[in-house]
Amino acid sequence: MTATTSKRSWPVPGIQKLHFPAPSFIWERRGVMENFTYIIKLTTQCNLGCTYCYHFATCSSQHKDISFDSGALAYFLRQIAAISHNRVVLIWHGGEPLLVSREMFEVAIETQKLRSDLKWQNLLQTNATLVNEEWATLLGKMSFDVGVSIDAPQSIHDAQRVYPSGGGSFDDTVRGIRLLREAGLNPGALVTVTRGSFSLARTTYECLLSLGFDHFDFLPCLNFGDTTLPEGISMREFTSFLLEIFRIWAEQDNPDIHIRKLEDALLGVFGGKPAGCRYRNTCWQYLTVLPSGDVYPCDKFVGKTEFLYGNVFTDGLARVLKSSGRKNFTAFLRNSLEACRTCELFQLCKGGCPARRTLVDDYCEAQKHLFTSLQRHYRTLLEGRH
Repeated sequence: MTATTSKRSWPVPGIQKLHFPAPSFIWERRGVMENFTYIIKLTTQCNLGCTYCYHFATCSSQHKDISFDSGALAYFLRQIAAISHNRVVLIWHGGEPLLVSREMFEVAIETQKLRSDLKWQNLLQTNATLVNEEWATLLGKMSFDVGVSIDAPQSIHDAQRVYPSGGGSFDDTVRGIRLLREAGLNPGALVTVTRGSFSLARTTYECLLSLGFDHFDFLPCLNFGDTTLPEGISMREFTSFLLEIFRIWAEQDNPDIHIRKLEDALLGVFGGKPAGCRYRNTCWQYLTVLPSGDVYPCDKFVGKTEFLYGNVFTDGLARVLKSSGRKNFTAFLRNSLEACRTCELFQLCKGGCPARRTLVDDYCEAQKHLFTSLQRHYRTLLEGRH
């Protein structure tokens, strides 16, 4: 999508021109993510001790404090190359993935060259505190897409994203962002919304713009299942935060600013195909691979033994994809959608995130509030044009 600086007459943020019945960027983004996306947990270790981090605390102890080695990683990537036919998306994750050696990433890129006919897309999610000139240069050279985990404003970040000593990490994160940009990269931001920040939508938005971000997303700190955190918020509170962000976004009407969660929701409203999984019912396309080689669906299901697909080192990736665990997950996806199919908004959200739909009490109520609010906003605008 080619950006433009011209003012839109119809304020749909992230969209440059309107083609009825749907904006142009909906059609431009059709067909994405038709192949597997691998979430590779390079390491379970992290140099931060964020107050709201519970992911690996919910997993069994066998998944703690281990990392891939370069040989195992190359072996796994060769398996991916052997079964792939078009496009491969690799999301490099942790823990903090930059705790592994730079050699690991060099091995990954060299292994990908064995199938130069494939389109390999590499996305890295990092807290950026460990980024130095060497890391930035390497990631720039390899054309990685980089997402930075950062909270806003600084007072919130430094209270939540802390080192084990208790000190805040904001300044180190900002330094890492600067080095990434100097290396020619344009990192995005991923912000966790918590009890301390969900009422600070405008402050958060303005802070992200002041830091130079032009694309970002928001992740709710939710209490669900057996996990309860003091920083946790309800889905309804997160939706209220998102809608306030949307109002600010629409008010400023800057086509160069992109907010993925809202763009995906708008794609649902206008009949398009969201880029992310949450409104596409395509969870089967995602595989999370732990350093042990164990494979699960997306990382929200890590540790749930009924959805353990197998192990890429002992079973092999081809067998993992045909496993009973994967069949169990497919059946879970199908069965959990039965109650959704009669909902008037099903064609918009496609059931949303199955993990949250089945574990978060107010998930569906909050999603309905989000979509009906967006519909009402644009219906009012259209009525005002006639």
